[in-house]
Amino acid sequence: MEENQFEQIYVIIPVYNCKNYLITSVNSVLEQNYPGISIIIVDDGSTDGSSQLCDELASKYDNIITIHQKNGGVSSARNTAIDYLVNSGINNGYISFLDADDFWSPHFFDEDIVKIINQKYTLISFTSTMCDEKCKKRTSVIPIEEGLHEGGAKAVWIVSYQQHCGAMLYSIKLINDYNLRFMPTKYCEDVSFRMQCLYLTDTIYLHNSLLYYYRMNHKSAVHNRNFGISHFPQIIDTWIKTDEKMSVYANDKRGKLDEGKKIAKVLIMDMIDEHYQFFGNEKEIDIIMKSHPEYQKLLESNWGEKKQHDRYQYMLNHPIAYKVKQYCKGIFIQIKVIIMRGVIVREIVYRYRFKVPMNID
Repeated sequence: MEENQFEQIYVIIPVYNCKNYLITSVNSVLEQNYPGISIIIVDDGSTDGSSQLCDELASKYDNIITIHQKNGGVSSARNTAIDYLVNSGINNGYISFLDADDFWSPHFFDEDIVKIINQKYTLISFTSTMCDEKCKKRTSVIPIEEGLHEGGAKAVWIVSYQQHCGAMLYSIKLINDYNLRFMPTKYCEDVSFRMQCLYLTDTIYLHNSLLYYYRMNHKSAVHNRNFGISHFPQIIDTWIKTDEKMSVYANDKRGKLDEGKKIAKVLIMDMIDEHYQFFGNEKEIDIIMKSHPEYQKLLESNWGEKKQHDRYQYMLNHPIAYKVKQYCKGIFIQIKVIIMRGVIVREIVYRYRFKVPMNID
């Protein structure tokens, strides 16, 4: 097959202080038997030598470019790469997202995969797995419902929340047509982006083939977050804005997207729970709720499952019992957090969690 018969794939790799992992990540793409791949590395203000390594890679390979920017977070870095493609007038092919500490499965693009890509579906989803930091073992793969599907509100969970968003090829035309970008938060921004794409797409093809290895990096933002109120508002607002942003595209075929509000309602209650579990006081809850009246409105609404509504009603009807229950939980949770940050305990958890031997030769 001639090279011009391949759909172009632009792999976006945001980099922030990932010098020890970047070569593995980039090589996993370069070694694919698929000529239509370009890599856009966005150095997000690294300070560990990653910036120089990015430049070395770009100078060594014709299909790699590096963009440097001040540190703005992973969403900003991905959006910078998307803007680069848009400003370059590119409207065909696919975008794929690969984190700098993760990597692709070797020899992934066989004849069957290439045939699927050349059908030019709007979204193409494969599967992912989570592996330990040393890449010796991994988790079992969660299967997806293989075949062709339509998008819309009923399709936004067709790919499991546990599947990594990097295991998907996103049509550049879809992203351009709807001006899709990642929202400015460190958490859940990728799931929100994928949800918007699944809602807006006409066609999505799911294929049970393992593409993406997500490395459990204990230094990443996901594993070093703050506990309590400060962690939640950005995430809650992301989900509320997801529904608001998609509301203008609702029609009879797509339906109306309201999953964001359902998730936000759960997270608001999680925020309150966690605040008390880390021995916060009621005054701080009152302040956050008054400054975000939409949170109170969601809690009082019928959005989501009945158990979330019951959870809120229990807090209203039994405020003292509710707080005491959370305080007691908090004692055990804080002990668990301290223990889990120990190297020996982390290794024991990894052995329990990652049971499938790695085979990526």
